[in-house]
Amino acid sequence: LFLFFIILYFVSIHHYFKTLSSGRLLIVSLVVALAFATRYAGITLLAAGLFLIFFNGELVTRKKIKHLFLFFFTGSSFVTLNLIRNGRAAGHITGVREEATRNLRDNLQQIGSTLSEWLPF
Repeated sequence: LFLFFIILYFVSIHHYFKTLSSGRLLIVSLVVALAFATRYAGITLLAAGLFLIFFNGELVTRKKIKHLFLFFFTGSSFVTLNLIRNGRAAGHITGVREEATRNLRDNLQQIGSTLSEWLPF
């Protein structure tokens, strides 16, 4: 499903840049919102879209700012609503975090051990 949203993002953002209309932008941002709600990695689509809109030389400044706000708030809306819901329902916005079984020293020691096996030191 996430891959479908990525493909749909590329198609819809291509159509947006042909017209630069708010309606097309709304479609792109809804696709991003669905991708972001499906996988948190969808934030990369949000960031890429913001980057592309920000550096688009064809948009005048006032319209660019309007499109940036519309894209950001619509693209992050589903995840924001879900986090708020989780916070109210469970008391944690992203769930309970389990206590670590290893500390930082143990992790660094394991990295050193693995690298020493790979490389001839």
